[in-house]
Amino acid sequence: PSKSDIDLLTQLWKSQGVSAFKAKQFCRRLARISLVQSYNAQNKTLRLHDVVRHYFLVQLGRDSAAQRQRDLVIACRELLPQAVLSESDNNASPWSLLPKQEIYLWRWLGWHMAQGEEAEALATLVADLDYLTQKSFIVSVSETEADIQRAMALQPDNDILTQLERQFRLHGH
Repeated sequence: PSKSDIDLLTQLWKSQGVSAFKAKQFCRRLARISLVQSYNAQNKTLRLHDVVRHYFLVQLGRDSAAQRQRDLVIACRELLPQAVLSESDNNASPWSLLPKQEIYLWRWLGWHMAQGEEAEALATLVADLDYLTQKSFIVSVSETEADIQRAMALQPDNDILTQLERQFRLHGH
């Protein structure tokens, strides 16, 4: 997505050794030199122009862009309860315990996993019925269905995903 939550960008950049202050300063600088479509410090959102986003993706290259997506998902795991993190591995972490106020992640976590080419992690995510239920209530049924579609695009021969998508489509609305 072109609209990002500044706190999540800060979380990602912090994992790469950039201070929260520097990350927010960089967002303000992008806004000041008109490289963003919108910037709202109070709501903590930044929206890149599509051309700028495309430029960044081209400069990074496919593999590096996918790695950045994986890095973001890993950095966001810190938003989960610490006791849960110590009991699970990266692919099985219980994203259904993500704080409800993390609307950006509820909406876009599956997308970031798909862009990071994390087929197994995304399949595990959408197979978690607690996650699907929470996302349907917090965001929407159609966006939950989009996560299932993303998982199926990465694993088209996964029978469990196919059955889940069929059942969700029939009973999810």
